[in-house]
Amino acid sequence: MEIQLLEIGSRLETRRHKYLPFQLTAASSITPSFFAKCVMDEEIKQRLQNNKIWQRGFFMILYMGIYGFCNFLIICIFFFQFVTLIITGQPNALLLNFSQSLGAYIRQIISYMALNTDHLPFPFSAWPVDGSTEQLTNDSNTSN
Repeated sequence: MEIQLLEIGSRLETRRHKYLPFQLTAASSITPSFFAKCVMDEEIKQRLQNNKIWQRGFFMILYMGIYGFCNFLIICIFFFQFVTLIITGQPNALLLNFSQSLGAYIRQIISYMALNTDHLPFPFSAWPVDGSTEQLTNDSNTSN
């Protein structure tokens, strides 16, 4: 894409390019990095107006809080299982299943927050059962 300066008589006429927010004059110096910056600024402006990006940011903040609570919960399970192991000689079977599915849930949260998937974890989808992660799909990032 070129910016054309046309000479009409003794003066230069300028043409406005659709990506530039201002009009160029003959004295203006245009460098490729300047032009790219103007185009990138427009693209950034369009992304800032995209509701999907803001919605994703909201869910990422929500899942940060859920992730922190799940980490606290898993630490409590570690200590409880250790005490149960000392007292009874074996871990609690119900907590084994729950901690396995909680670990899968934490993995789903991390995958969503790291932008590896667009799949929303629980409560917007089913709770992972028995530590299975088949609900986790590897979607490409389509939040344009």
